[in-house]
Amino acid sequence: MSDSIRETILAALKTALEAITTGNGYNLTIARVDRIRANPINHPQYPSINIWEQRGNAEIDPKGYIKHTLDVVLEVWSESGGVDLSQQINKHLADVEKKILSNPTFGVAAVIDTYYTGDEVLLTNGDPIQIGAYCFIQIMYRVNYGDPYSST
Repeated sequence: MSDSIRETILAALKTALEAITTGNGYNLTIARVDRIRANPINHPQYPSINIWEQRGNAEIDPKGYIKHTLDVVLEVWSESGGVDLSQQINKHLADVEKKILSNPTFGVAAVIDTYYTGDEVLLTNGDPIQIGAYCFIQIMYRVNYGDPYSST
């Protein structure tokens, strides 16, 4: 059986984030993107993004579709590398926001829109120091009533 619309969207989001590279006009090249990574990130895998699926809501729209709102947290990490940490994380956040908003459907027809709803900066001690941020996004999409695999 094919993937559900939700799985298709999350796979497309991962692919989109993997395209954040200096060669594509971004400040940083993302070394690794994972979905719900369970193990710590190692030094050569920075900068990295971890995709965390959060709460989802659903409601029936007037045309009989189920309209879903999926909250996703993008956990974005870099290490200091001798660069001003505030500058570095702000460049990272700008890259993620630019990528999300440049193609908010990720090429998936079922996606209605994606919103970048905010961020929160994190800092951990280590050698080198790691800095990260949570980027909060909402993905709105629709599927046929009773069929999470189709939207037409």
